[in-house]
Amino acid sequence: MAAPARPITARVRLEPVAGEEPFPLILERRARGALRTHLTRSLVRTSTLVTADLLMFLALRFVVDRLAHVTSLHGYVASLVSSLVPRGAYSLPQLTASIVLGLFILRNYGAGDDRRDSRALIAGSALGLGLLYWNQIWVTRSPLLIVGFGVGVVVLGTALIVERLIVDQLVRSLDGIGDRRARKALRALVISSPGDADQTGHSELLEQSDEFTVVSYLDASRIPAPDSLGGLRDLIGTIARERVDTVIIGGELDPALFEEVVELADSAGCQVLHLPPWLMATPFEPRMVWRRGVPAISLTRPGLRGQQLLLKRGVDIAASATSLVLLFPILALIGLAVKLSSRGPVFFRQARVGLGGDTFWIYKFRTMNQDAEERRAQMVTQSMYPDRRLFKVRNDPRVTRLGRFLRQTSLDELPQLWNVLRGEMSLVGPRPPIPTEVALYEEHHFTRLCMRPGITGPWQVGGRNNLTDFEEIVRLEASYMRRWTIWKDVEILLRTATVVLRMDGAH
Repeated sequence: MAAPARPITARVRLEPVAGEEPFPLILERRARGALRTHLTRSLVRTSTLVTADLLMFLALRFVVDRLAHVTSLHGYVASLVSSLVPRGAYSLPQLTASIVLGLFILRNYGAGDDRRDSRALIAGSALGLGLLYWNQIWVTRSPLLIVGFGVGVVVLGTALIVERLIVDQLVRSLDGIGDRRARKALRALVISSPGDADQTGHSELLEQSDEFTVVSYLDASRIPAPDSLGGLRDLIGTIARERVDTVIIGGELDPALFEEVVELADSAGCQVLHLPPWLMATPFEPRMVWRRGVPAISLTRPGLRGQQLLLKRGVDIAASATSLVLLFPILALIGLAVKLSSRGPVFFRQARVGLGGDTFWIYKFRTMNQDAEERRAQMVTQSMYPDRRLFKVRNDPRVTRLGRFLRQTSLDELPQLWNVLRGEMSLVGPRPPIPTEVALYEEHHFTRLCMRPGITGPWQVGGRNNLTDFEEIVRLEASYMRRWTIWKDVEILLRTATVVLRMDGAH
């Protein structure tokens, strides 16, 4: 039951309650426990990630050594590998030490999202390998060695991104749910005004993260709400009683009051997180910058500009070109099967709307009868989607027997690798709509056209055809674009493989 309401005028009340220790002793005692918790979590996290990185380095080194000893193809592979990665240029201890150092410098062993930041992982790989390659490149000035350095950064960075994703999944699997996860989670105290409490409580930080267990909520208003667990005058007692190690401030507080809360939380050894409502609502990414000794927050749209777009395009080109070469026999067999199974062309071509509203031709293996497009208008009323901006017929009679299998396995989508190579599509992104659907869009729906459309995307892994609410689809895709990273693309590609193998929501 909350204590009787008591006005908060300017600062947090520091007077100890009768019968309790002075507040400095309470905070000091809690600080020792909180600091021990954060130190233990840091050591466990760092040791786990370093161990996983070392195992991955050993695996990569083993693969490189095997390739260097390949005797087939007249030694071409071995010669190429030896040129790109000169033998004797570095030892395994040098390799691991330099790369781990680079990752430490780029904070890839830090808390939160730092450990899986794709840009920092690739930069850490470049820094670590640069320490090894620097002397060799300057001494030999070999173009192949420079190429080898670039290839090494891409391979190592990609391996690290995938490895961190696997580690996250393993940790979640081992932790499970219930008491064990609750014991491992940080004990968080949320401080917010009633107007901001709902937005704070429904933030992804608290709703979708297993990192925190909210143990109490304090009302930051001058007179705490009757249904609150207390006001700011209960701050010290709550931190001590609930063994709080993280204080989360939601919304805006009076500057003097905010400073006092942060000082008290810091004195108790707690980490302090602030969730200002204006920052939670914006799609822009904040970054602290210093200008003439004054701190400022720089707001930029993440992932959709400059270097990140070049990185995404580079991955698309490399992956699509490699896939088309490796999958050519399978593509040829599917094309032959389509040609022999029913009348009509091998490929289905349709106009779609892509980046910036530009129209392009999308390619798929034909899965329907030749007159399918002419019959589309007759089947609009049979669509499984209530919204006219989406169209799909369950058990569509226009689909051939082979086409049904191709759709269930998503093999009909493989020709879109050509669209990716041409720059009309990406491996991951919003699905491209047809022009008649775009004609029905409202203003906020055009967000879908702010990125190259993808073969797969958040819609496919978030429910595929089972997700029928168009507004929810737009929300999923907009959230993906706001928070885009290469790591997010890797995650969606891995989840897509799982969805396709299970044939979830396929029609």
